[in-house]
Amino acid sequence: KEIYRQSKVLQVEPNSGAAVRSLALSPSEELLGVSTSTAQLYQLSLLGQDLMKAEESPAFEPVLSHFHTGAILGLDVCIRKPLVVTCGIDKSARVWNYFEKTCVMCRWFNEEAYSIAFHPSGFHLIIGQSDKLRLMNLLMEDMKTYKD
Repeated sequence: KEIYRQSKVLQVEPNSGAAVRSLALSPSEELLGVSTSTAQLYQLSLLGQDLMKAEESPAFEPVLSHFHTGAILGLDVCIRKPLVVTCGIDKSARVWNYFEKTCVMCRWFNEEAYSIAFHPSGFHLIIGQSDKLRLMNLLMEDMKTYKD
């Protein structure tokens, strides 16, 4: 009887606590598809990689943009840019480009946001949480808190 032992650990979503729900190998055996408990879908290219000898963990790439893992509690549409902003029970706020159908930026909080709205300029957000309103500036790649 052959006994298996763990030789390497690969993390799909580091520090998220997400578990792998299913794996699927493409017919050509070039891609590994992975779905997680947070309802995200990733792929890993197996071409030219020896996963057992690699120093760094391989990069699992999202197949689609990340999306909320629970109910969406707030939503607003920008009047000057092709943007939509959502906040959800998963404690995240996300800005989406509806022309490109992509998630432009995402910010995680310590508690749920119950409402969210764009400033008419499209450069600021206000997020309503259980005990405060948070004013955020939208920068090129990030959302920064301006005032709590």
